[in-house]
Amino acid sequence: MKNIYEINPALLESLNKGFAILDKVLNGDECKSIIRMYSKTTLFRKTIVMERYRFGLGEYKYFNYPLPNIIQQLREHLYKLLYPVANSWFKSLNINFQFPETHEAFIKICNANNQTLATPLIFKIWCRRTQHFTPGPLW
Repeated sequence: MKNIYEINPALLESLNKGFAILDKVLNGDECKSIIRMYSKTTLFRKTIVMERYRFGLGEYKYFNYPLPNIIQQLREHLYKLLYPVANSWFKSLNINFQFPETHEAFIKICNANNQTLATPLIFKIWCRRTQHFTPGPLW
């Protein structure tokens, strides 16, 4: 996994705008390992068929705890990038809440408020370019 903490100021600026593109965070083997997870039903707690809700063609699956190591690592590393941005937004919106510095502390807050289910998911959508279903991670 690429060191996502080595971020240039342009990326931080885009985070403040509400989005950012993190290019090549995972290498090819790491991507393939996540794609292979899609067929392992025991890793998931729920599957959503997108057509049922008119979300398009495809489906997505919510991971179950315990999360696979690479998913947990991504979650923790991305949290470190995002919590300062979220705190800045909340301050601007006069919302009296500050996200903690660690993902572990955030999960404790979630659990204390009855959010105990894993929320990372992986999706498989119809790719118009390849005319195939394409799996990929989404958080």
